[in-house]
Amino acid sequence: MLGIRCLVVVIMLLVGCTDGGGTSSPTATSQAPSSPTPSVAAVPGCVPDCNFGLAVPGPLAGDYQTEWFFGGELHASFDGVWTSTEDSSGEFNAFPGSDPDASDFGVFFWLDVYPVESFERVKDVPLTTEGWLDWMRSNPNLEVSEVAEGSIGRLPATVVEIRLSPAAENDEVGNEFCDENTCLNFLGFDQWEDLGTWGIAGQQVQRLYLSDVTYGGEEHVFVVMLAPNTPLRPGPFVAATEDLLNTVEVPVDPA
Repeated sequence: MLGIRCLVVVIMLLVGCTDGGGTSSPTATSQAPSSPTPSVAAVPGCVPDCNFGLAVPGPLAGDYQTEWFFGGELHASFDGVWTSTEDSSGEFNAFPGSDPDASDFGVFFWLDVYPVESFERVKDVPLTTEGWLDWMRSNPNLEVSEVAEGSIGRLPATVVEIRLSPAAENDEVGNEFCDENTCLNFLGFDQWEDLGTWGIAGQQVQRLYLSDVTYGGEEHVFVVMLAPNTPLRPGPFVAATEDLLNTVEVPVDPA
């Protein structure tokens, strides 16, 4: 990681969704392109735990293959100029434009992230789409939309939007931004270790694409996060994400 995850949320992804209602059900999302199924032999089942590395790709345009994320086997095609600040064992991210700090949103690709409460991993939550949905819906700090069907490339995905509930309590006491805007850290990953957790702040709405996959004889959960700092409504940033996800190819099977 290139920075504290919770600070990424409260600094880069400042509060933006201004509608007063609960999370709405996401609309129909990307449709999987028709392409040959890649061989599932390319990614060892121990990934991401057995590959460790970090690259900073910088500008992205056209076809890109990850160096570290997903064992170096994720392919995506970028329309126009995008920028990535991380291609690592734990994350691949992309921001439209040449300056990530000026971008309205980021797209984050993860494997096997887990729920966090009070900065500690929540035990006994299966790392599956169903496990994640059950935990988020039972968490009084979160409001969770109805699910929609979507895809990550050819992989079917469950799409859900989340925001803080009115009862959410700030877990970033002493942080100036979070003292004024409630912050909640809810997601972690083994390889992030001391670099922090991922959170949601204020009226922000985040969209999760959850896909259960299998490779190397092991089951995993593939997660894509759309984290905007503008209202999460149909528009250019949502359309850009769906176009990007349509191009994603990874040599894995749906679980």
